Amino acid sequence: MKTIIAIAAACIPLAACQPAAPTGNEIDPAVSAEGSDALPDLGNGEMRLPVEPDGGIGDTPGTVRPDPAGPLLQPMTYGEFSPVVASGTGCSFSADDQLLFVATAPDDRAARAQGAVKYGGTVGTLNATRPGGYRALRQGGIFAGSDITLNVGRGTGKGSADAIESTRWPATLTVTELSVGDRSYQGTWSCGA
Repeated sequence: MKTIIAIAAACIPLAACQPAAPTGNEIDPAVSAEGSDALPDLGNGEMRLPVEPDGGIGDTPGTVRPDPAGPLLQPMTYGEFSPVVASGTGCSFSADDQLLFVATAPDDRAARAQGAVKYGGTVGTLNATRPGGYRALRQGGIFAGSDITLNVGRGTGKGSADAIESTRWPATLTVTELSVGDRSYQGTWSCGA
């Protein structure tokens, strides 16, 4: 009799560890809303959230938005971009302390900024789609190359001081490749001499 009670007592904690019976309202991470603009209704007024490839459901500032279909930029060093971009006043975009885009422009409103980005293991050049020289470059803007387009969305206001003769703003850099898709980076747009 004591043995039966001991076995029964040992089974009670094990029963408590069993998962609850499914209710039909659980979110299955393997299911996504891909290919559909509408989120599936679970039948009780709740909506199923789309799940990103890494299992998350939102972006974290300063990181790459998980998007396996979007183009991925690679960090650059001065030695990589300096041969393709003229020296002078310019701006750069960094995310997680990694330099992803550099552009320079003369103080000439008729000039277009020229930038460099590392993509697919190669550093390539991009040109601003509108003139305005360095003044326009400080505002961010759109830069086009042979394979990709970058859109720098700079934060508003005067920015904050960043070293001597340099100012920085929070910014979003969106990279688009027509045949692949797009990817957004949250980071910092820094401009100066």
